[in-house]
Amino acid sequence: MKDVKFKICFISHEDAEILTKTLFYNLKALVGTEHKYNYETIILSSDSSRENDLNILALAKQYQIDEVRIRNRKKSLKYKGDPSNESHMSILSTNADYLIVIESDVILFKKESDFDLLKEIYSFFERNKDVGIAYKMSDHECWNWKLEDVDRELEDGVRNVNRVASHFLIYNLKAFNRNLNKNGNVFNNNYTEEFNYEDKISVESITQKKPIAFLEDWPIEVWHCDKKVSENSGYYTKDKELKMKMIDQFVSKFS
Repeated sequence: MKDVKFKICFISHEDAEILTKTLFYNLKALVGTEHKYNYETIILSSDSSRENDLNILALAKQYQIDEVRIRNRKKSLKYKGDPSNESHMSILSTNADYLIVIESDVILFKKESDFDLLKEIYSFFERNKDVGIAYKMSDHECWNWKLEDVDRELEDGVRNVNRVASHFLIYNLKAFNRNLNKNGNVFNNNYTEEFNYEDKISVESITQKKPIAFLEDWPIEVWHCDKKVSENSGYYTKDKELKMKMIDQFVSKFS
């Protein structure tokens, strides 16, 4: 596993304050304190203001982040719809074997202290070489597009499901590009306000009959720190104060 390269990307949209609250816990869950794998960390910040840029740079220095990317979305926008579309698309071209992408308002905890997440990711993809994408979200019950099984389990505790959520994604980039990004399918600019990155990946996977791994029984908690604006709504509040309170609640419960 020494030569296997991971990249871990934290996506931020004008919410450095939120990332300040989640980054410590997400790094702890993903890599802990032992730097025994070949990995790099990236913060990708878009819709940036000068104040936000300075906060991101300070945060990167504090946590020894390897790379910071500042994107002026107003100038470089290529993909319509949700602001995260642009960030998810731009990071896909990275040079790595495995890519982990986690949005700033998502918080990750290990339920077992000795659970080695990078090792388990590598081992899972070695056993399932046709799987290009995997994830887990603990709050999926609130989704309008419900999580459902497409076929039998990929292995014990890992479901083969109908959709992804862009909040937290794990890629085996070789398989992902072979399965879903051939001929630039993922990069086709057909994103709209109602058809975003996670929809694109989900629909392409179903169409191509390629598995999406939902890591249901893995001992991790992964929470999106926001709530729907109302029951059955497709939209989240994006309320910073609510997010901050939810982060504190999850930290109190799981850390």
